[in-house]
Amino acid sequence: MQTPLLGAGTCTRIDPVTPIDDRLRAANAAAAERVHLDHLKASLVTDVMAHQDRVQQLATELERERADVERASSGLLGFIGDVLGVGAEELTREQREAYEAQVRLREAVAAREQLRTQLATIEQRLAQLTAAAIETELRGARAAKEAELLENRGPEGAELVELGIRITSLDIELVPLEEAVRAGDAAVDAFWEIVNALDQAQRPSKKDKHVDRARGFAGEAEAKLAVFHRAVDELANPDGGMDGFAKLVEAADRERFIDSWLKQLFSSGIDAARADLNDRLGRLRASLVPIRTRRDELASRRATLVADRERLLEPAG
Repeated sequence: MQTPLLGAGTCTRIDPVTPIDDRLRAANAAAAERVHLDHLKASLVTDVMAHQDRVQQLATELERERADVERASSGLLGFIGDVLGVGAEELTREQREAYEAQVRLREAVAAREQLRTQLATIEQRLAQLTAAAIETELRGARAAKEAELLENRGPEGAELVELGIRITSLDIELVPLEEAVRAGDAAVDAFWEIVNALDQAQRPSKKDKHVDRARGFAGEAEAKLAVFHRAVDELANPDGGMDGFAKLVEAADRERFIDSWLKQLFSSGIDAARADLNDRLGRLRASLVPIRTRRDELASRRATLVADRERLLEPAG
């Protein structure tokens, strides 16, 4: 069975006996070519749109010049020009301007079509260099390189094993941190929706549509806050203490708030309800800070380990 190679030029295939380093070089070259072509395509799309606007502008200008020629050569104006002896000169000038407008339009159309041709060529090549195929080939080539290093049992293979263990160890803590940060951000966004709805409300009345929207957002915020609290409770404790990140959440914030908050809204008014929300939002954002900091720290360490791993998997030479 042959293995697809995504390199420069037309799509070709390589035999499995091809050295692994050659396969890696070809896959890396294909990935780099894809990135380069994506940038070129974006630039060309912008240029084609600009040239299309230019063509439309010049086409309008040509129509106007042709109308001037028609006006100078026919009808009452043409007759008066002939009588006064100035018609031929006026007609010649209008014809020259119309011709020049036609030349400009022809040149603009040619330039636009040239760009379209270049864009079509790039799109055709990108259709060959699909992102999914490149990613699959890169994974396969790196897996083959990794297997080769491990099989040879040299120092690079031992280092590769050690890096894999360290990355896995980081992921055990990092993945829940990522989930907690996402859940916290979602809860923050939900609270902002309530605040924004209250800012548009006129009075704390159930008939006010903005108050009604705020009530709906409050239900969503309470649900998302509960998800965040569960995610925090599942986080590993980096300091080795008993509570860990769970101690960041105050006991009062773990209780349901929507009923008491709505009661406050209709009894004490919008300003009091908004102030309560801002307090809750402030505590929520404060609790996210150390979690996000720990996430960023581990993510940075993991990125360094992954870079070291990728270095070992680069083709030799």
